[in-house]
Amino acid sequence: MKIGNYTAWVTIDGVDQSQYSIEYSPDGTSGTCWIPSQAGKNFSVVWQDSLRAFPSVGQVSVDGIGGQGLILSGKNLDNGDGILTRDGFTSSATTKRLFMFSELELTDDDQYLQAGISPELGEIKLVIRRCQLLGVMPTPRFNYSEPEKIHERSKKAMGHRC
Repeated sequence: MKIGNYTAWVTIDGVDQSQYSIEYSPDGTSGTCWIPSQAGKNFSVVWQDSLRAFPSVGQVSVDGIGGQGLILSGKNLDNGDGILTRDGFTSSATTKRLFMFSELELTDDDQYLQAGISPELGEIKLVIRRCQLLGVMPTPRFNYSEPEKIHERSKKAMGHRC
């Protein structure tokens, strides 16, 4: 998907995935598409700034969780290729939880019917903004719990989560 000088894509096992049903907002500043998921496979979100005229931050979230950013600046901005990759989230000072597609665990137990599911379930979202570098911040750590069961009447038309 390309918006302005930014191009974004998802890779699975290092292979760029085809994007389907690409749609852009009327003002051309955002877009959506879908990619086929592969349960049990790790994936990465990749983006490139072909212009590299100013620092920017790209924030990735999956299933509505996350938002850790990667900043395009310095060496990457001046003489790099302008490509950044996010393949997971930092979960501690020494560990990272890699992005992986997984099967939805469905149940017909009605206790899960009222639990509700995130409207962002199954979404991979990248938001890119211009930024101004003012200093260094510690990387936020994310605590993840294992995915909960989804009531079979609550699921969207999907079979996987991120």
